[in-house]
Amino acid sequence: MKRTRLLTSILFSTLSFVCGETLYTTTNTGENIAAYGDYGISFKLNSDITVSELSFFALNLGGGDTPYVQLWNDDSDTLLADVKWDAGQSEAGWNSKKLQSPVTLKRGVTYQIQSSAYWVPTHTKSDFGFSEVVESTTFHQTEGWVDWTAPTAPSKGKLQKEPAALVNLTYESAK
Repeated sequence: MKRTRLLTSILFSTLSFVCGETLYTTTNTGENIAAYGDYGISFKLNSDITVSELSFFALNLGGGDTPYVQLWNDDSDTLLADVKWDAGQSEAGWNSKKLQSPVTLKRGVTYQIQSSAYWVPTHTKSDFGFSEVVESTTFHQTEGWVDWTAPTAPSKGKLQKEPAALVNLTYESAK
């Protein structure tokens, strides 16, 4: 009986991870632009969610690149979670890492996910669909490339006109 409960528990936790939704989806290939610097997507939620995974997109990477993704409370400039890849561990395309501990984001608060990049795929707003839990969004770029050092605050750079598909997160609606 204990073994059955354990297997059932593992199965349900695996299913809940697989069934998670992403913050946004894109329907077409975007235009890849040279856009060095830190990019962030700020978003306000209309319901609570629990984040389980952070992701970033790389058009290409060198063997020494050490990407990261950060999740911030944008209202208080508080770092909530971050994931990092060792040199050579990530590849071109989408790269994801599960958080050690899920993070619950609250309705009505503005959050930001961000990462550095030197090429960014941008999309038209009609090709960029946010989840129904997202109330509002803005896209930021802090220009300038130094290295893959993670910033100490969310991006407050200039606002971007077109959505940039650089960072994403996987979540479940909070119970």
